[in-house]
This record gives sequence, structure tokens and C-alpha cells, in this order.
Amino acid sequence: MDKMAFAAALEFYNKEFNETESRDKWYPPDNTYTVMVSKINRGVKDDNGIPFMWYDVQVQLLAEDHPDVNGKEFQLAFLNNNAFWVMKKICNQISQNTEKRDIKAYDAEMDGYIGTCMNVRVHKETSKKGTPYVACDITEIIESETVVPPQEG
Repeated sequence: MDKMAFAAALEFYNKEFNETESRDKWYPPDNTYTVMVSKINRGVKDDNGIPFMWYDVQVQLLAEDHPDVNGKEFQLAFLNNNAFWVMKKICNQISQNTEKRDIKAYDAEMDGYIGTCMNVRVHKETSKKGTPYVACDITEIIESETVVPPQEG
């Protein structure tokens, strides 16, 4: 192994590594849960001169029948410009709007998703490359006038 080349590669990737978040996030056990959109974080970072735009959609469990997880939050979806089809799918499901819109319209409506309740199936999957991951599929949007979220505990 060329130690100088390896040291140069470490230096080259150091900034990207430090800015990357771990994907070892908490998810509830495989099941279908009622959840509420609790947060939508968004950001952009420079990816070798190209903007990498992302949204992190967080949900809170409304699971009185599962007291061990009731009130906890987890990531429903990480939406980004590498997979706009996923962004459109999730946004269309949550908003229940399948009309064609531009990306600015999707962005403008996203904060309005907070408080939206839905049933989500959480289950383990394996990528085409053989990497295990947790999938969260929206199965139903729940019409609700008033939602009182549980306290996380």
C-alpha cells in the first residue's frame, strides 16, 4: 500500500467525512404505526461545485398501544436532488395533491405538512447492493382536526 497516497486520500475526504451524518438512526420495530409529521429540516451543501439539496422529514409516533415507543421520533424520509422521484412521491402522498408542480411549489408547501397524521409501515429491506436499511412506507393519510402529540419519553 502506498502510504503517501492513502494519507492524501484521507486529507482529500476529511471535510466530506466530517460533514456527513451517521445513518445509524433509531427506528421502531417492524410494524405499522400512526405517526405525525413533527419536523422538516432542509439544507444545501456544496458537492464539488454542485449544490446538494436535501430535506429530512421527521415523524413522531402516536402509538398508545406501543408505550415503549409512543412519542419517539424517527426519520420518515431523507429527500434530496439525487432522487427527485422519491421527493415527488412522498410530497404527493402527504399533501394528497398529484398535480404537477415545480420544486419551488413543493418546497413552499412542505412546512404545512407538520401536524399531518398518517399510518406508516416500518420494515427492513435490502438494497440491490446487499446493504440492509429501514424502509418507511406511507399507507394512509389520516384526516384529523386536532392532534395532541404525546410527550417523548
